[in-house]
Amino acid sequence: MFLIGGVLAAIVDNCDAGHLGESINSWKKLDPEMMLFLFLPVLIFGEAMTLKWHHVKGGLPQALLLAGPGVIIGAFIMGTFVFVLPLDWSWNLSMVFGSILAATDPVAVVALLKSAGASPKLTILIIGESLLNDGTAMVLFSLFFDMCKGEEYGAGGIVLYFLKMAVGSPLFGATIGLASVYCMSKANKPLSGDDVTVQIAITICCAYMTFFMAEYECRMSGLLACCGAGAVFSWLAPPLILEHETMHHVWSIIEWAGNTLIFLLAGLIIGSETIKEVTASDWGYLILLYLFLSVLRCFIIAILFPVLSNVGLKCSREDACFMAWAGLRGALGMALALIVQGDRSESDLSKKDTDRVFFFVGGIAALTLIVNATTSRRVLNSLGLLKQDTPDKVLVMEQIRKRLRARLLAEVKQLQKRLRIEDANDIIKHNTMLLEEARESMAMKDDSGGRRFSSTASLNDRTLSKRNSQSDLMSDLLAYVRTVFLEIVRVEYWRRIEDGRLPREANATQTLLYSIDNALDRVHKTRLRDWKWLKREMVMSPTLVWFGAMLQQWSYPTSTLHSLLDILESRNEELRVHVLTHFIEAHESAQKKIFRFMGEEDGENDESFRTPETSVVLRESQNSVQEAKKMLGTIDRYVINSIVCRQAGRSLLSKQVELVTDMVQEGLMAPQDTEKFFNLVKHDLERLEELTTREFRDHVRLTQSKRITASMSATSTLYRHDLTAAAAYVPPTLTEALLSEDSDDPDEDD
Repeated sequence: MFLIGGVLAAIVDNCDAGHLGESINSWKKLDPEMMLFLFLPVLIFGEAMTLKWHHVKGGLPQALLLAGPGVIIGAFIMGTFVFVLPLDWSWNLSMVFGSILAATDPVAVVALLKSAGASPKLTILIIGESLLNDGTAMVLFSLFFDMCKGEEYGAGGIVLYFLKMAVGSPLFGATIGLASVYCMSKANKPLSGDDVTVQIAITICCAYMTFFMAEYECRMSGLLACCGAGAVFSWLAPPLILEHETMHHVWSIIEWAGNTLIFLLAGLIIGSETIKEVTASDWGYLILLYLFLSVLRCFIIAILFPVLSNVGLKCSREDACFMAWAGLRGALGMALALIVQGDRSESDLSKKDTDRVFFFVGGIAALTLIVNATTSRRVLNSLGLLKQDTPDKVLVMEQIRKRLRARLLAEVKQLQKRLRIEDANDIIKHNTMLLEEARESMAMKDDSGGRRFSSTASLNDRTLSKRNSQSDLMSDLLAYVRTVFLEIVRVEYWRRIEDGRLPREANATQTLLYSIDNALDRVHKTRLRDWKWLKREMVMSPTLVWFGAMLQQWSYPTSTLHSLLDILESRNEELRVHVLTHFIEAHESAQKKIFRFMGEEDGENDESFRTPETSVVLRESQNSVQEAKKMLGTIDRYVINSIVCRQAGRSLLSKQVELVTDMVQEGLMAPQDTEKFFNLVKHDLERLEELTTREFRDHVRLTQSKRITASMSATSTLYRHDLTAAAAYVPPTLTEALLSEDSDDPDEDD
């Protein structure tokens, strides 16, 4: 788009383009501040909102290191380099230029990483660095550009300026993000078709409101504020979003339009104005600056690598090499360069200097896109960072292909019978997978016992026969099957969210989804890790329990504190029941699916036909389910029944909506006739939540009061001697189940 913009500018300047020329000239006169406000909020917020919170936490140390010391070192070295060049730039202008080039924009590389199947760790390292260093670079840019305009800052003023920007801006953005998430929670009714539109509008408003209020009202960094708001959304908003696919498509279009237009505008301005002022020596400086920037990027990654490799996600050498190559420059740099060019009247900068800044920034951005972005796949392949079809994946995928072929053949028979087709080959000849099966069948050979073997089966047998000597293959195969199993469990959780059994706004929903992300990082450990993490999340603080016991003995208890403790206790009980019931159901469903698609083809219902790795994963899941069932048995039956009945009520009402919607799609009911049914369901949902919640909390309060009063004397003595004895306030069997750990479990650091 950058080159297209330059070509369009040349066409308009050299011939009569009519209305197209008038339109292009209008776009070239767009105010730089307006362009910054128009494009950057959605680009930054949209990228931050799509991140997974679990990965954000892991990659935060590296991102802070690269966005803090990394950006400052890079900006000062680049500023010093251009200052000593014979460009006759002032120190402040040199630092403005260095700050602009310190911001990375790896949008093209990130798209490649996602499509090529690179590791999430590498993706989050690059995206996290880009988001935070954009904010840091803009803070440096604002500081030195203000100095170019005549502002003066002392050492103390600079420190306070950075504290306000680096600390205050993300906190301000997080506050706006929390308020927006609250609005999302009030607009997440599946029965309201307008709520999907409202949720999208909330996200867009959050992006622009955060940027505008931070940048223009509070004099903070709008970019860092957008990062904070987006991070809060990535943490709390996913379960509340009604249609993830719609939200993703809308924001993809917005981000694509923003990146496209900003590069197109930059190309128009360079092609029509800046290029006329460029000399042959400027082209040489452009190449020199690009080469120096590439070397500087490698230098920064190298000096920070000892820390990058030992904190957070622990960057490897290969990751560091690719990060050094993937430091592209893009939208933010172009926007800041346009501000320098457009605001020169307010500073002592000459037109020649601002045109040079814009030309160098635009040229370097173009070179990184042309050279670095286009060669990134080759660099990934040479470093071994792209996922290949490893033997473990080949074996698993072959089992899945077998199942798909069997089901397709059954469907062929149904079609042949229903459509009265004589020869099934007339259907199969259009399906590549079934044609491959037919070729393999023709290549089979009978052994002495009459058994038939396919080439794939012999490959499978050969590989399995070597597993005793190939522990690495077995470990990788187990890790892959665990990954597939956990992803199936995640889908089961989302299915329960969609049908209403698992409330979108409940803490249990976040807990269950987060347990999958946590476990996926540990698939190479001794077993599935999601259950161990969930057990820890279900433990109520012993201090809080002790405080509740003491509160019950006060002569003049405060009703507000009692109510607060009742709410905390009821929510904790509700969390346990939701987590345990949905964990059990999701794992049992995943066990059936993993066996159905990864077991041996001829052993549909026979455990002896399970592959070794599938048997191991199934046994791990079954052991976890047994523990969960045992723990569930220690909870008050009334509590379980109350919450399960509430789940069933939501599911029934969701089914009612589904049936009405199907009637509309079948033409049995007009869309305008559904309002009465939907209003009835809304009323039933509200009444269900209100009545069941009140009854449940009343029961929990009564039970807790009796239990604490009966055990007060013993528990207070225990607490004085040992703080951990406060756990005795929870029924002993439940406490032991929650805190029990396998004595042979080596992963105590999870």
